[in-house]
Amino acid sequence: MTSLDPLFSMLNRPSGYADYAAITAFSLAWGTYLLKGKAWDRPDPYHHVWFEKPQVSDAAASGGVKETRDISQKLQETVRRF
Repeated sequence: MTSLDPLFSMLNRPSGYADYAAITAFSLAWGTYLLKGKAWDRPDPYHHVWFEKPQVSDAAASGGVKETRDISQKLQETVRRF
């Protein structure tokens, strides 16, 4: 291991602002990983919204008349217009 001693002696101490910033970022990431959400693990109060079917249709929400899909009724309405 004598060939790696100069490398380890150079790496054993931080020497600049970038090294301190990297150590800080690594420490924060490591601490966040160790907590695994224990500090902020609260259930989402709106999680149930993803699984609910909307109860109001678009026509009822806008106050308009809901269109029918009945072709005979649509034909009668167009004949009345002419």
